[in-house]
Amino acid sequence: MNEKIFIVAGNYQQYKDWVKRNIDRIYQADPSRSISLSNFVYVSVPDIFSGHRNVHGYFVGTFRDRPDIKEIVWRIRRINNVPSNSVIC
Repeated sequence: MNEKIFIVAGNYQQYKDWVKRNIDRIYQADPSRSISLSNFVYVSVPDIFSGHRNVHGYFVGTFRDRPDIKEIVWRIRRINNVPSNSVIC
């Protein structure tokens, strides 16, 4: 299975830095899980979630400063059927 881990970061450099620092930690947490750089997806636009189900990942860096953060959160909630009164970030 080609699991996708979505990374919502303030910018692409924050995404790259976060993946570089955390890929080994994620692998070590579950060595049976096959993981590589291709599993990580930078959320550059809210439409990146199209066609995906049960999305998951991380909010990193200055993600709160993104002008599209409300749209990103709305899409994640809709795809994952998360009620609007639940906290996800």
